[in-house]
Amino acid sequence: MIYSNISLPRSKSIYSPAILKVLDFIATTDFSKMELGRHPIDGNDIFILLNNSTTSPAHERRAEAHKKYIDIQFMIEGIEDIGFACLSDNVTIDEDLLDEKDIIFYSDVKNESFVTLRNGDFAILFPEDIHRPLCKKDGCDNVRKVVGKIAVDVL
Repeated sequence: MIYSNISLPRSKSIYSPAILKVLDFIATTDFSKMELGRHPIDGNDIFILLNNSTTSPAHERRAEAHKKYIDIQFMIEGIEDIGFACLSDNVTIDEDLLDEKDIIFYSDVKNESFVTLRNGDFAILFPEDIHRPLCKKDGCDNVRKVVGKIAVDVL
């Protein structure tokens, strides 16, 4: 997982061109004028999902991971905690929808840590990163965020 803020400089030597493409799109887009939903950047290889979501306590959120896409979770408005842990053999699969929806849910995630996303913050989550998004933080119930999706094979 990588955690940063969109206002900080981005080194072209650290991020892949595909990640830079999404970060540059996020940094230069006025999301207040964009409709909710899916918006392609490069077809099915790189796209964003713009959504308004409701947070809830961490114990009510499901831990998840993806195999075909990495996530760039970017907070436009609001605050949330995202739980994260390294994928290991020490987790229990709760529901496997990788073939249908590129998502697998886990229970009994060990060694989970949390990071807080505030306006302008983003987290890059790779297939080996189990993550639990939209965990309630500081009483914030509603968030507006972007989830960038990048196909692993274009990295």
